[in-house]
Amino acid sequence: MAKHPYASESKSLLKTLNKHGLEPYAVHNDGCDTEYESEAQFLDEMMGSDECWLRVKWKTGRKAAFLLIYGNSPGELAADWTCPEDTPEMMSAMDKAIDEHAAKYGM
Repeated sequence: MAKHPYASESKSLLKTLNKHGLEPYAVHNDGCDTEYESEAQFLDEMMGSDECWLRVKWKTGRKAAFLLIYGNSPGELAADWTCPEDTPEMMSAMDKAIDEHAAKYGM
């Protein structure tokens, strides 16, 4: 069985989120937040446990989060997300980013 390319999929997810106006700024992992310093450091934090919350900012400054579960099938890394209910444009961007990411990994 081929090893799941977590680093490749994680890096791709960050790029896809940025493309849709969602800027990752922190990872919540094992009870604490780690702010973005470099891509390598951020990827290490994201993959540092079986699951984490990837925190993102929208262009308006509003914040949201994606639940990442390492162990899911390719394309299902982002298992869920949450954002303020009064941000339909942000919700749409989050849906589009996840759909695009899933399609790239064969979902």
